[in-house]
Amino acid sequence: MPYAWNDERVEVIHVRWQKGESASQIARHLFEQFGEPLSRNSVIGKLLRTNAMPRCSPDIASEKAVKRIAEKLGHEVITAEDG
Repeated sequence: MPYAWNDERVEVIHVRWQKGESASQIARHLFEQFGEPLSRNSVIGKLLRTNAMPRCSPDIASEKAVKRIAEKLGHEVITAEDG
């Protein structure tokens, strides 16, 4: 049976992904919170299908590259100067 995604669950994965949690950690959290098992691949697939902003390590990706990716995906970028 497919996992029942709803707005609340999608918001949970987006928030936890941006906080730096792995897909496995997010899947485990969703299982504990909602009682429905799902795989890390399900989480990754949903992140990809909902155009979640990719996480980038600040020492690997330049701020310019992060902004370019964010704009392409329609996300707003808040820099350190913006607070």
